[in-house]
Amino acid sequence: MMLSIYVAKYFVIGLIVIGIIMYLYPIIRSKIIHLFEDIETEETYYSHFKEEYGRLLRFTITNSSNSIIECDLCDLKQGNGYTFFTSDGDYEKLKEYLKSYTLNVSSTSVRYNHKNWQKDVIKNKVYNPFQQLSTPILIAMDDFDTVHSINDNIVISKKPYEFNFFSTVLVKLNPYETKDITLLVTDEQNAKHTDNKDKVKTAITIKNNSSIKQRVNLFDDKYSNPEIEFNSIFDINSYDDIVLFFNQNPLVAKYINIYAPNTESVVYQLNFEEHRLVPPDYLQHKDFYKINLKDETFIAYFCIEVEPNQEIIVSFK
Repeated sequence: MMLSIYVAKYFVIGLIVIGIIMYLYPIIRSKIIHLFEDIETEETYYSHFKEEYGRLLRFTITNSSNSIIECDLCDLKQGNGYTFFTSDGDYEKLKEYLKSYTLNVSSTSVRYNHKNWQKDVIKNKVYNPFQQLSTPILIAMDDFDTVHSINDNIVISKKPYEFNFFSTVLVKLNPYETKDITLLVTDEQNAKHTDNKDKVKTAITIKNNSSIKQRVNLFDDKYSNPEIEFNSIFDINSYDDIVLFFNQNPLVAKYINIYAPNTESVVYQLNFEEHRLVPPDYLQHKDFYKINLKDETFIAYFCIEVEPNQEIIVSFK
């Protein structure tokens, strides 16, 4: 009798263990497959750029603190709330090299390890004893390629610049974030010939803190809504500064880019016409909307619908 009870007990336990294994197997299998797909994608990605550009200089930085930090790629220090390594392997020699020599960077790539990367801006800071000169070289939401992107967290900017100790790169990291920054280096001195025709003139985040859909006016100093929050993605100015500037200087743009997550369409009014945007079926990344106005257009009026409790980004260039 006792033997049969023990047999039944272990039989039940065995069934439970088998059930757990059968339940977890597809999850574990998908994780392993996804891991190898990520490794293969990354190797394919970097091998492609090695073929196209020749030389890569890679920085991997991890913010180990609970604060936002900004790092200078020419002045990194282990233990200042972050850790880093470079593909060069000897960072101190690299830093000394950059004090005497210049690298011509034709493109900058960033691989993000989190989902909320769309507001990220990476800058090229040029030393000047009389004023601070910094230029965005990568605007994540705007530079993201919705058609040819290999991965939804890799952004590539093809703005050339010179990289040395006095023309450095500034990178911001959110708390506990890791960023993989790759500089694509060429022998051509093309950094001085940057084409500014597609330069971003402004990029605004709009957050609807209400429980209803809102129609929001941009650049309108008479528009007031306590439930709508505006911010510039650039840290050199505020939204109020932008409104004041474009009330005094006309905003002319050829392209408007919109990042609106978790929406099936975007409704906006430009000057006298209202438009509804639906992402094409062939696009994998449905949250990005690229508007080509074809000609330089004076933006006299711009209004956009924002879903409840949603934050969107709108850029003009």
